[in-house]
Amino acid sequence: MSSEFDLYWNRLMAPIRALEQRVAALEGRPSRAEEAGGVAVVDALPAAGVPGRILFRTTDRKFYGDTGTAWVAFH
Repeated sequence: MSSEFDLYWNRLMAPIRALEQRVAALEGRPSRAEEAGGVAVVDALPAAGVPGRILFRTTDRKFYGDTGTAWVAFH
């Protein structure tokens, strides 16, 4: 038999759990920029050489810009 506290606690936590599930689902989806093709998603950076190109590297979850000679991480 649940206590009154448990009933209130579950009622209080239900919206929080629902929000956590929605956030987790969104984190697994590509961003709008990725869906539009604005940012390539890669596991490893290719050779630099296309100035202005932007990539997202999944291994460290950072964006990188190509200067034409090197990759620079965005902070």
